[in-house]
Amino acid sequence: MPNLVDAYAAITGNWNDALVWSDGAPPGSFSPIRDAAIAGSGTAPYTLSVTDTQHAGTVTLNDSVAILDVLGGGSLLLGGGVDPASAATLDLTSGILSLVGTIGSSVATPLTVQEHGAATNYNGGTFSDVILVGALDLSQDGADLISTGGLQVVNPTTGSPGIITITGDAALLEIVSTETLSDVALTFGSAIAATAPEVAVNIGAVLTIDGTSSVSLRGAATFSGAGSLVLDAGLSVASGGALNLTIATTENDSTINAGFGTVNVNGALTGSGTITTAAATSGSPLRGTIDLASTVSATQTIALTSGSKLILDAPGTTAGSGAVAAQITGLASQASGGVPANTIDLTHVAFTQTLVGSVTGGVMTITDGGTLEATLNTAGIADGSFVAFSADPTVTGTDVNVACYCPGTAIRTPAGEVAVELLAIGDMVVTAFGATEPVRWIGRRSYAGRFARGNKTVLPIRISAGALADGVPCRDLWVSPKHALLLDGVLIPAEVLINGRSIVQMQEVASVEYFHIELNRHDILIAEGAAAESFVDDNSRGMFHNVHEHAALYPDARRVPARYCAPRLEDGEQVEAVRRRLASRADPAVLSGHADFGALHGSVDLVAGGRLYGWAQHAVRPHHPSV
Repeated sequence: MPNLVDAYAAITGNWNDALVWSDGAPPGSFSPIRDAAIAGSGTAPYTLSVTDTQHAGTVTLNDSVAILDVLGGGSLLLGGGVDPASAATLDLTSGILSLVGTIGSSVATPLTVQEHGAATNYNGGTFSDVILVGALDLSQDGADLISTGGLQVVNPTTGSPGIITITGDAALLEIVSTETLSDVALTFGSAIAATAPEVAVNIGAVLTIDGTSSVSLRGAATFSGAGSLVLDAGLSVASGGALNLTIATTENDSTINAGFGTVNVNGALTGSGTITTAAATSGSPLRGTIDLASTVSATQTIALTSGSKLILDAPGTTAGSGAVAAQITGLASQASGGVPANTIDLTHVAFTQTLVGSVTGGVMTITDGGTLEATLNTAGIADGSFVAFSADPTVTGTDVNVACYCPGTAIRTPAGEVAVELLAIGDMVVTAFGATEPVRWIGRRSYAGRFARGNKTVLPIRISAGALADGVPCRDLWVSPKHALLLDGVLIPAEVLINGRSIVQMQEVASVEYFHIELNRHDILIAEGAAAESFVDDNSRGMFHNVHEHAALYPDARRVPARYCAPRLEDGEQVEAVRRRLASRADPAVLSGHADFGALHGSVDLVAGGRLYGWAQHAVRPHHPSV
């Protein structure tokens, strides 16, 4: 017979109090040590407290109103009971185990904790060499469990995988010695919201999550500590979630998928694995972000997908303090059909108009006035590819991507968005005024980089997503300098709108290719959601390399004076009003009175009719409107 607790003797009792035991003494007082059962049939709540080191063989908690409370400083060590050869067991059939102190084994085999229905409250207690048959559930707010080694979790129904759930607000699992979690499914966090509770794992030694396991994350979870996390298991982040790796070292040998969430790395990242994101789709606002704030090994791969953003923002991630060694794959501009572009943000590189990027042998080198700013291993990017720069609108520093100009630009048609290079003569397009018109002709011209260098009439202009209005354009729009957009009822060439932040002209290119769509009359197309003009022949058809095609298709066409569908302006009050509005969208400080760019420099050319004519610019921000 096991040594029974007399649940009627008191409302509370202490494990070492002889009066609470049916044998008149605690189980550890006997030789051999006796088994114990907390199995009274009373109805009043009963608490049995362990305040120091106590021993028993097998312990069964089998009273729905009983609480086994292992307090701070208390240790309950099991094993060596009626059958000294048997493994130590804590059988939690019903009731509550409240753990502040330690439970473990006093024999060579681990302690098996059988969960059959009892609740366990982890209040900062310790598992020492424990096999938990059941779910390790840290769902209480503030739940805290320390493992000193040997932790195993076994699914009581199927055997595998074991279930570890850490979802309580500020819940914490602490690993203080080398530990390997095998054949487990770990779930972190339970909500996706700005106020979602954050959970954590603190690692003092080495925690390995092996390849038989899986890890999923909702909300925010942080791996911290002076130790190392070894990920042989795949890890996925749910949409809106955030994985924070602030631990000293993360060895990633599998795949961390940020999904449409965020992965923040603030410690060393080693291993031969991959960090990636989910691929964004046309029209969706969902994006994945990878933020690297420390060194990354050359054997790690950062696989960018459409719409993803890679932030490099600390010493060791840019060439000023060490080149990024990781292989960065997938960097590209928007693809056909309007798939969103991905971007690298170099937060330690200030955006200037003089930044130059080149790609040779899979290495992207970024310089500013001859000074090396960054070196990136951009696997898969062809030598000579053009590198585009712009001021980052949401964080700091400079955004980098590889641009292809005009090919890939999405044009609105009755069948949806179609890449401009896929359109053909006779295809129908939708105009900004709601009409449907056939394509009459498509002019094409292209230039090699050596011919475009320094030629402001040829070098393309990038109109960043949202530069014109909320969601307009919906993705970065690339146009030729003279290509006009319809703004406030007038047509304004892109070159007039340059502000150095949201609308920027490239300094050099590897090559550039333009497509110009002609309708039966001058009209307004919808390109990447923005209102942009169709081609009008204002004695400019000869610039196209396929001009002979037009002559063959329309041999009887007569040249007529150009007729624009809206007023076309390049200066004046209306243009300046548009420029000021777009500049304020790119940098609200420009018009708020908080920006000080220094003195104006310029010239007054004419005074007439009560007006001054001339020019003025800020020396620091020459492309911003001077107001």
